[in-house]
Amino acid sequence: MYKEKEHLLLNAWYRGLILEKPEVGILYINKLLEMEPEQRHYFVYAQLLIKLKRFTDAIDALMKIVKIGPRNPANYKNALETRECFQELRKMKEWKELMKRVNALIKE
Repeated sequence: MYKEKEHLLLNAWYRGLILEKPEVGILYINKLLEMEPEQRHYFVYAQLLIKLKRFTDAIDALMKIVKIGPRNPANYKNALETRECFQELRKMKEWKELMKRVNALIKE
């Protein structure tokens, strides 16, 4: 059975991040975000934006995950703090606000 959302996410991730063609991945993820976006969609979107050096947009995408409410805020925080792909974002002033909001979710 064909599942369009899974197809779009897989193509965005594989083509954009694995094959390192973020411009192509963005085409797939943008179609997906027009539907009912989920946390994982924004997570891949943020990584694609980082590859395109659109760091502020990447932070905005990660912030949307906070607004939706990550399934496990502690795991989300760990991924943000430990994954190498977010290294450049950690230098930005917006990063502190993102982490502040993630920490608030953990305390809830």
